[in-house]
Amino acid sequence: MSEDFNQQVAQREKQRAAKIAMFLQLVNDADCAPYVAILRNGHNEAKPSVTAKPAPAKKKEPFVPPAGFKTGNRIREAICALSLPHQFTPDDVLNGLAAAKFEFTGHDLKHSIRDALAVLSKGKNPVFKWVGGGQGGKPKIYERV
Repeated sequence: MSEDFNQQVAQREKQRAAKIAMFLQLVNDADCAPYVAILRNGHNEAKPSVTAKPAPAKKKEPFVPPAGFKTGNRIREAICALSLPHQFTPDDVLNGLAAAKFEFTGHDLKHSIRDALAVLSKGKNPVFKWVGGGQGGKPKIYERV
């Protein structure tokens, strides 16, 4: 078994050496010089003689977002529909959503709620208002506008 392994390693090393020799031969080839120059410094000092034709323009399909995309998985609407105390924290919202059996699609529930509350407390028509906290490890406190 050890012999087979040694043979496989030796064969793999021979293949690698052959690939490196071929690569070095191509790098030093005058026909590949413009391409190598681009790879070396990122600048196209000498344009390659062969140019690729641009792909034909495709008609763009209208974008249809997947469920939960750019809508917060309807978390904002669910938060607005909750019966919350006059002043509440994101933990109160998490407990309310858990009681309402809201299905989260994200991995970090607290950050999802934090982001949704931030959106709902800003803009022209905010639903909630930030009234305190949020510093020194204390949770933010919100109230309905």
